[in-house]
Amino acid sequence: MTKEPFLNKTTPELFFESKIHKGAWSFLNASLKSEEPVVLLTGEYGTGKTLLCLKLVETLKQQEQPYVYISTPMQSYKEALRGICKSLHIEATSEDSEDSLHRLIYAFFERNPDHTLILLLDDAQEHNSKALNKVRMLVNYNVEGRNPIRLFLVGSPAFVKRLQAPDLEPLDQRIKRRYSMTGLNFIETKEYIYFRLLEAGATGSPFFPDDTIQSIVSITNGIPRRINNICDMCLQIATTGGIDTIKSHVVNEAVTYLGWQLNSVPLPDNATASPSVSMGTLLTSSGTRVQTPMNPPLSTAHPQISPPTDRRSGHFITPDEHDWTIEQQSNSQDTYNTGLYQEESQEQQRDLPVWAWRTAVFLLIIACIVVFFIRDIDASALVQQLLNQQ
Repeated sequence: MTKEPFLNKTTPELFFESKIHKGAWSFLNASLKSEEPVVLLTGEYGTGKTLLCLKLVETLKQQEQPYVYISTPMQSYKEALRGICKSLHIEATSEDSEDSLHRLIYAFFERNPDHTLILLLDDAQEHNSKALNKVRMLVNYNVEGRNPIRLFLVGSPAFVKRLQAPDLEPLDQRIKRRYSMTGLNFIETKEYIYFRLLEAGATGSPFFPDDTIQSIVSITNGIPRRINNICDMCLQIATTGGIDTIKSHVVNEAVTYLGWQLNSVPLPDNATASPSVSMGTLLTSSGTRVQTPMNPPLSTAHPQISPPTDRRSGHFITPDEHDWTIEQQSNSQDTYNTGLYQEESQEQQRDLPVWAWRTAVFLLIIACIVVFFIRDIDASALVQQLLNQQ
């Protein structure tokens, strides 16, 4: 591989179009075309919400649409107002108060009633109620029957619970359009893992068998960031042990090194289990936290695989129920099929049980005894025949 495949790096180039992510992206695009003043996108930590925000920012830039992206709660409400002024090319000074900035912004929209600004607020659950209510009142501003400032809220499911508090009820009532992201199912997790491997330049190794992927889905609940974490640790362990096929025992070790719990984790509602693998294959019934060993794998480099020489375009393990195609990606199964399953079959031959070897040796010994016994009988008969003739 030419680079590490499972870095937790938020970049639109690594956007994986699973069914749930494609749905979220369609929701954001439709919200841009709508005049709904407030929309909400939620998902667990690590599902890819910030990646979608960055992808949305790229689209806004291409459309030359004024926007302000608040990526962290460390940015104050006043800084957000200054960002709005900058995006709208409104002259403001550092001495301007919040009220002064409000007046400047309102005056701009009075002069330009057809203009719109997108206020994108990431990690909404981290902002305090006072700041959220200030944003709500800003979005409430109306010019000629329309809201020129539109709010895109992005947060975790905890934010939905916060909205039920009395002080945020006015904001909650204004959110009519909502989209909730879930984790990847078995098929999507398999596609995601090979998508990241191919992006890193892998061409047949390392290999994740289906039972291993099922275990990863169960442990991570299909959350992409957690999938990245466990797969990255699996590759570190595989590098240290010279392993090409990532089996269940490697996943067990990875879970231990990460300090994760091995108790059963429910799959997402849209999960599809592998028919040949029972749920929770490698999971234990213990609910206690597994302690991280003092001596983790020494090597942090992943197996070095030569880059692919031919990356054919086509579908990426696309099941019938999916209508999407990952552009500029080769068919991952075809790419890996060349040497992958041969390596697996060879490894299975090496892993024959002891009783099979003993049986084969025993049969070989019996065959040799029978051959020698038959030869001995034939020689005695020949000698007796010669004596009788004399």
